[in-house]
Amino acid sequence: MKHVWFARFTLVLLAAWLTGAGAASADVPRGAPDKLDPVRSEDRWDLIPWGQDFQTVCSWVEAALTTGSRASLSSTPDQHARDRIKAQVIESAAAFKTSWIEFTGQNTGYNVSAVSRDFAHDAGEAMAVQHLGKVTDYYFFRNGALWRLVTTDASKQPFVQLLTKLNKVYGDPTSMTWSDPDKKTEPTSARWQSSLLTVDAEAHPDFGTRLIRWTWRTVGDTIDQARGGKVPPGVVGDEGLNQDILDIIQ
Repeated sequence: MKHVWFARFTLVLLAAWLTGAGAASADVPRGAPDKLDPVRSEDRWDLIPWGQDFQTVCSWVEAALTTGSRASLSSTPDQHARDRIKAQVIESAAAFKTSWIEFTGQNTGYNVSAVSRDFAHDAGEAMAVQHLGKVTDYYFFRNGALWRLVTTDASKQPFVQLLTKLNKVYGDPTSMTWSDPDKKTEPTSARWQSSLLTVDAEAHPDFGTRLIRWTWRTVGDTIDQARGGKVPPGVVGDEGLNQDILDIIQ
């Protein structure tokens, strides 16, 4: 019963965020967002603490969960049900805290995944994960500081619908790629860029998902050089995956 309740809770919580009922309030004070800020896509990402440490991000996630649960609490008269909602907020925040992974050359389960190009091993990088129904949020850190947010959605809707939504929010993309560059009938990715952030939307049919990636340019613009030759597991060179990565994923 616990797992059933938790699944229902995450779906209700996510629905509250997506409909704006979970807009941030005093727990996460508003500011003037960048034109590509994640909050313009979803209210639940108000004031992402770019450049901050994991503890700060954990506090931010807990505050966002608390805010997102308020709509459910206000529409739930039964005290026992309200207590369960509050308990699940605490459990979700605790699960996020224990999801921390440092990439040190091990088989993490993410070396072959939709986010396999978002981190490198043995380069001072780490990740924390939050699961919300069919949506999964990945928070990436370098030298302890948050520099990238990726959200994946196992929606069966066409990728072009996601691009249409982002186009309304962020305007025309800076660049796009297509499955057939000549015909340009099926987009596979799009990129937007501001002085602060780079936003990528990508289709990943092999993994049954699509993603949006926000990268804080303070770190992202020089990440390849900072990694000192360390290559993300999902990056394929002219000779295929290097032997170090093959050893990891076998």
